[in-house]
Amino acid sequence: MAEIEVEYGTGSTTSNSYCSLATADTYHEEHRLHVSDWTGATDDDKEIALKWATWLLDDLVEWDGYKYNNTTGAIQALEWPRGGVTEKSGIFIDTDEIPTWLQFATAEMARYLIASDRTLEAKTRGYSWLKAGNLSMQISKTDRVATMPDAVWNMVKFYGTKTKAQERTLERM
Repeated sequence: MAEIEVEYGTGSTTSNSYCSLATADTYHEEHRLHVSDWTGATDDDKEIALKWATWLLDDLVEWDGYKYNNTTGAIQALEWPRGGVTEKSGIFIDTDEIPTWLQFATAEMARYLIASDRTLEAKTRGYSWLKAGNLSMQISKTDRVATMPDAVWNMVKFYGTKTKAQERTLERM
């Protein structure tokens, strides 16, 4: 397993997480009442979840501003650090900073990923009606779990927009 390489605002070409394991542990201890999914996981699983959460955040959010290019000219691995992004108060976020809200959003998303694989296709996707003899039912699309939980979206929504999910055709045999 590739080790976690935390982005600290340098624009690293090899980083794979916005949040360290220590920061995530502290976040869950201080901000959550129900953390058994997190505390019950191994450190290896937590690190995998933090890397996966980082990748999903970068995939699911079109971040405001522009990707920061450090003075070495190397292309950074992740979407942060960024320039031209302001806090809710209107103050610009430094281009050499990974904001605390992004670290916490990564930790929160990682906890959800440990609890369940939110990227799985819904088993009922593609059905609008099901009829078997006299029994018929309509599948509700509102019962599907979103990849990004509302709690995570509420932490990042001031700094970007949700990307449009690609439409996929599901074939049932």
